[in-house]
Amino acid sequence: MRIKSAVTVTLLVVAGSVSARAQGAPSLQGAWRVTDVVVTGANAETNKNPQPGLYLFTRKHYSIVTDNATAPRKQFGAAREPGRLTDAEKIARYEAWDKFSANSGTYEVSGNTITAHPLVAKNPAVMGPAATREFRIEGNTLTVIRKSAPGQPVSETTTRLTRVE
Repeated sequence: MRIKSAVTVTLLVVAGSVSARAQGAPSLQGAWRVTDVVVTGANAETNKNPQPGLYLFTRKHYSIVTDNATAPRKQFGAAREPGRLTDAEKIARYEAWDKFSANSGTYEVSGNTITAHPLVAKNPAVMGPAATREFRIEGNTLTVIRKSAPGQPVSETTTRLTRVE
């Protein structure tokens, strides 16, 4: 009888532990779609209908790909001579590529702060020091807040995302 009671108590403790973990803080892991972006400061703007953007988080890695333009990127067509682009063809490609952002790497979370360590990025400057952001998860909404760097004009960029997977 004692053994049976001990086994029952052990099973209840394990089940309670698993249940408590399942009901803990929502997970950052998954796929998130950008739904709106709000910038404060000198160049303040609110974009309630942003171009496509996707944040992916696994247990240790992340990948972020966004189109930061305010309108869909223009198609620039095939070059007449691919090895010898005209200035107009170069400008068209630059304008399509300029507002596009992509970087991937590892990350760590401490409380409500996420620190990203980029391993690869479209813009080499992004691969510099780690980037720290505040974040919060409420239901299926992830809010990421980037504050201006020390010595820069004060601003914040708040990006809201919706879980898609």
